[in-house]
Amino acid sequence: MINSVACAYAEKSPLVVISGGPGTLEKRRGVLVHHEVKSYESQWKVYNEVVEYGAILDNPRTAAAEICKAPDLALKLMRPVYLEVPRDLVYSEIAQPEAFEPSGLKVDEGALSEDSDEILGRLTTSRHPVLVVGVESHRFGLQKKIVTLAERLQVPVVSSFLGRGVFPTTHPQFKGTYLGTVSPAPLRDVVEQSDCLLLLGVLISDVSLGIPPDCIDDSNSILCISRDVSIRHHVFHAVPLDRLVDRLLQSPNLPRRENCVPGWQAGISPEIFQPYAEEEPIRVRHVIHVLNDFMSQHPDFPLVCDTGDSLFATVDIRADLCIGPAYYATMGFAVPGSMGLQAASGMRPLVLVGDGAFQMTGPEIAHCQRYGLNPIVVLLNNSRWEMLQAFFPQADYNETVPWPFARLAEL
Repeated sequence: MINSVACAYAEKSPLVVISGGPGTLEKRRGVLVHHEVKSYESQWKVYNEVVEYGAILDNPRTAAAEICKAPDLALKLMRPVYLEVPRDLVYSEIAQPEAFEPSGLKVDEGALSEDSDEILGRLTTSRHPVLVVGVESHRFGLQKKIVTLAERLQVPVVSSFLGRGVFPTTHPQFKGTYLGTVSPAPLRDVVEQSDCLLLLGVLISDVSLGIPPDCIDDSNSILCISRDVSIRHHVFHAVPLDRLVDRLLQSPNLPRRENCVPGWQAGISPEIFQPYAEEEPIRVRHVIHVLNDFMSQHPDFPLVCDTGDSLFATVDIRADLCIGPAYYATMGFAVPGSMGLQAASGMRPLVLVGDGAFQMTGPEIAHCQRYGLNPIVVLLNNSRWEMLQAFFPQADYNETVPWPFARLAEL
């Protein structure tokens, strides 16, 4: 589970991990316990590297407070937390406090006022402002407010890779998902020529804003993430993203631009529409073409993708709800991720996954019938770890063991 929890930490997903652990009596007696590694606390120590908060519930008097604290922090900070229960205390009665005091995250009201005024000033004096939306806009439930903010500003909007789907892809102000040097030239011009780039909830990374991530001029960028705002050499701490967005929306000084939004709409990569012969080998662009036909008829289907070709193909697939590990880029995300999505939301997902990633976690699909789940799985089978092969074409160790994937559906 460590890799999954690490992905949640990196991409700021709230998650509660509940694990068993060695018993308190075993610790006192020094008994070796199965799964024990270096010490009785090894498991807890390892998880502390990939969670915001971790605790071993070995005291019935304090357990309730720790149990309440964990999900409170998970939701406020959008990060995973870890609780470990010694196996001989599972059924212990715990003391219930009369009230739980939520974790107080400090808000610097002065910093909030000053940075919002500075942002408003930059938006007012700039000639080509652009709004870049990131994944934190979704994590903190700000999608509707950011649409309202964009419509009042009347500026072009783009998304980061991990923020794909946060802003409606069919909205007239949406100009596409920015991926640096691989983005279409008109989209690159909008972003890279902007003299005021307002980034809301964008995690700056090599994948999130393109490879390399240095096409954007930092001096023209305003980065607002979680609880920090950076404007050139000014850094403001303890400024929650949701409070900042509310402050901008409430300001009478919020400027509105006329004729600031380019008329063109971000198009699909032109190779998607290239004609192909009947005997031509199937390529990713052919799959994208078919999937876009499907999405045009079923716009409510969420798209869940794995990493590699599956992940990068989503830039050209017109789905408003797209879920994938676009920053952490872990393999094996899509199939179990789609099952969790359908179980939680009731929406039937369309899944895009490679053969290597499917071999890692795809067999989880065996549980679908039991739980009434029916994801549509499109599997790209090139019989190798293609992303690794692309970095080192001479490698002879990236071929995967062939599986009869289509027969698995019958099973």
